[in-house]
Amino acid sequence: MIIPTFNSRNTILKTIESVLINKEDELEILIVDDGSSDGTVELIKKKNFPYIKIFNCTHMGPANIKNFAIKHAKGNFICFLDSDDLLAPNYFEILRNNLTPKIDLLIFNYKTFRSSAEDKEEIRKISPTISGMDTMVWNKVYSKSIIKKLNFPENTTYEDVGFSVQAFLISREFTYIDKTLYYYRQREGSVTKDPNKPVKIHLDIIKGFKEMFAFIKKYEVDLTENDKREVSILVNKNILMHIRKIIQLYNIQNKESKTTIVKLLNFKRDVNTLLGSRYSLLFSKTFKTNFKFCVMYFLIKIRRWGIIKSIVIRKNHK
Repeated sequence: MIIPTFNSRNTILKTIESVLINKEDELEILIVDDGSSDGTVELIKKKNFPYIKIFNCTHMGPANIKNFAIKHAKGNFICFLDSDDLLAPNYFEILRNNLTPKIDLLIFNYKTFRSSAEDKEEIRKISPTISGMDTMVWNKVYSKSIIKKLNFPENTTYEDVGFSVQAFLISREFTYIDKTLYYYRQREGSVTKDPNKPVKIHLDIIKGFKEMFAFIKKYEVDLTENDKREVSILVNKNILMHIRKIIQLYNIQNKESKTTIVKLLNFKRDVNTLLGSRYSLLFSKTFKTNFKFCVMYFLIKIRRWGIIKSIVIRKNHK
C-alpha cells in the first residue's frame, strides 16, 4: 500500500490506524513523504508502527512521488491511500476474497465524509467502465505486473486522469466489488480547490490524456467502438469540469484564464476528431446529466461566463 504524505501531521495517524485495524499480516506500507515541513515524518516514526517503510524525499509533487513509490513497491498487488482518508475495517478481507493471480485491476465503491467516517455523506457507486470507474487511483487495486508498466505524467498536479484507463485497457482480467471500501475526506483547502494555484495547472489533464494516448499507441491497443465512446465521455467530461472549476475559482477576464480554457477546448476538439466527432457532445451515459453538460458546454462556447458562474455557485450552495 502506497501512502503519499505532504504536511499531513493532523490526519496521518488516523489514516495509518485505519490500515492497521484491518489486521493484515502480508502487508507492505510505503509512506512516501513529499518534503513535509510540519513534522509528519517525525510523528510517524515516534509511533513505531509495524509494516511501515518511510521514504523521506525532497519535494517532487504528487505525480513524481507516486512514480517513485511504485518503483520501490514489492507486493504482488498495489493500492493507494491518501494521507487524510480512511480504509473500511474489512478492506483487506474483502480484497483477499476477490483477488486472484489473473486479476490485474480491481475496482470498488467509496464514501465521502468531512470530519469522521461516520458522517452521513454520499456513497459513490461506480461502474466497471472507463468512464464510470472514476479517475482517482485510490478506489482501485493494481497488479504489480500492470502497474510497473504505467507512469503518472511527470510534474503534474492532476496526475491520475488517464492512469487507470491504461491499466483497464491492458488488463487480462478486471473485477468490480459492489462494496464501499474507502472513505474519502472532502476538504475545502485541497490543492484542487485552491485559487492561489496558477490557473495553468488545469492543463495537467492534457498531459495526462496525452500520456494515455501514447500508452495506447506503445502497447498497440486496438480500441473497440465502445472503448472510443467511453474514452470520449471521460475526456469530454473532465475538460468541461476543469473549465467549470476555472470559472468558479479564477477571474475569468484574466488573459491566462481565457487562454487556458481555449487550450482545453482545443484539446477536446482534437480528441473528438481522433475518436469520432459523433461523440463530441457525449459527457455522460444518462440523458439528464448529459443534457446539463451540453447546456454548460454551449454556454462556454458562446462565452457566457456570468451565467455559468452563477450556475456553478448556486450548485455549490445546495
